[in-house]
Amino acid sequence: YLGQDDERADRAAQYATLVLGAITCWIAWTLHFAETWVFFTREVRSFLTSYNTAIACIFATAISYLPGVDLENNGVGGLDRVSVRFTPWDWQPTADRNWIVDPFDGIDGRGIMAAIIPGFMFFLLFIIDHNVSSILTQSPKFNLKKPPAYHWD
Repeated sequence: YLGQDDERADRAAQYATLVLGAITCWIAWTLHFAETWVFFTREVRSFLTSYNTAIACIFATAISYLPGVDLENNGVGGLDRVSVRFTPWDWQPTADRNWIVDPFDGIDGRGIMAAIIPGFMFFLLFIIDHNVSSILTQSPKFNLKKPPAYHWD
């Protein structure tokens, strides 16, 4: 909610976050089409296209650490950041329970039978999708040198 109160620092941090999100989207979208560019080598263009999201996130994170973007003023406003310096290294559950939870606890036979129906449908979807894909990609128009059965996995 941009500008709910009259706190200028809070509103500025929200707008800065919005702008950083737009910058990230724009960089990723621009680099998505890097293979069609005429500058850079083919390997560089392929790298930029393959890793466009990671590059956009790295650039937006670097931009957020520029002076003036942080906007923190005596603990008021500023971009919310995750503090990894104070992360505990003794990983344990916060509730009073064990790590391992029984997956069938509270599920009766009707629930299991109800889950089998969509599970079987997903199973059929994957099998049919794999078979159709293998048949379409091994059609004679692609001039495969090995017999069609060789390419089935």
